[in-house]
Amino acid sequence: MLKDFYARVTINATVNKVWRALVEWEKQGDWMALTRVS
Repeated sequence: MLKDFYARVTINATVNKVWRALVEWEKQGDWMALTRVS
């Protein structure tokens, strides 16, 4: 079983834009591994 998973990426966007995308619950299923949002 996978205990931890780490990735480092460079994002060409402002901190505010990235934060808004991270906390937009309806879209998390698009980018969060093994997650389905309904």
